[in-house]
Amino acid sequence: MLRTLTTARVLSFMHGSRRGFVTACLLASIGLASPAGATADYCGTVRQTPDGFLALRAGPSTQFEAVLRLYPGDELWLDTAACTSQRGLSVCDETDRWRHVTSVRRIDARRNSFTQGWAHARFLSERPCPER
Repeated sequence: MLRTLTTARVLSFMHGSRRGFVTACLLASIGLASPAGATADYCGTVRQTPDGFLALRAGPSTQFEAVLRLYPGDELWLDTAACTSQRGLSVCDETDRWRHVTSVRRIDARRNSFTQGWAHARFLSERPCPER
């Protein structure tokens, strides 16, 4: 079973043709599995940004690929996860500046899917989710 190591390491990895440096918690096949999941769900709205959009990223850093543009007013489902698993690594936000997005309502309502990524907390208004 896999366990997230407590020591964070800066790793160099290839992402497509781009090289990036990420802070990641290494996974090792020792001990018991420790959950890196969410403990509570909440919602957020994208605020105005200098560029007119907010990049949804593959991980909690500007070094990660931008996977989608979010626009002011976009409604998001967020969770409290500080780590997500990618390619055998548990990628963690150690700065508490990023929020894990589990769904973008504008996109996912049409496609019946779940768009996931990381958005910078500075440009989000966080709030409880409305009743479903």
